[in-house]
Amino acid sequence: MLSRATLIFPILLFLGLGRRVLANYESEECLSGCSDWSVALGYCRGQYGNFSQQMNLTYMNDFVGCLCVGDNADGGFGNDTMTQSAGICQSCATTPKLIATNLEDFLELCVVQSQNGTASEAINFRPQGYETSEDTSNSAVEGGECVRAGVSMKTLGLAAGLSVMVLGGLAV
Repeated sequence: MLSRATLIFPILLFLGLGRRVLANYESEECLSGCSDWSVALGYCRGQYGNFSQQMNLTYMNDFVGCLCVGDNADGGFGNDTMTQSAGICQSCATTPKLIATNLEDFLELCVVQSQNGTASEAINFRPQGYETSEDTSNSAVEGGECVRAGVSMKTLGLAAGLSVMVLGGLAV
């Protein structure tokens, strides 16, 4: 007959690994979404870097339009991809609050601009960004998710080992 400890260990291991796999998937998705935003923002800032024009509504609408389309050195991501990427990045637990709030403003501007052809608030929009890396092994996003989940492989191993020792004494 199997003891309780024998049954609990695989369950704890599965739950811990499942959480790790989920965190890695979420991390990759966050990295991709935030990277699209970062690439488009860097490109559009380069194209619309004339700060003396920041109070020019036409100029700023063109800048916001560049962001909404996701222009970059390779062409553009497209409106749908930028909307999806910005939404993903905004919802990631590792995205700083300032960036998440700014992405919310950005998404609202894109909707208004697509409906009206212009967005009067574009003149007040100051996009915030931060650099990401497409290499997930160097990503702060990936590490942050595992820490937020509260489970590392060392912690999981220790907890599983201790549960076997503690529950092993309770087995009948």
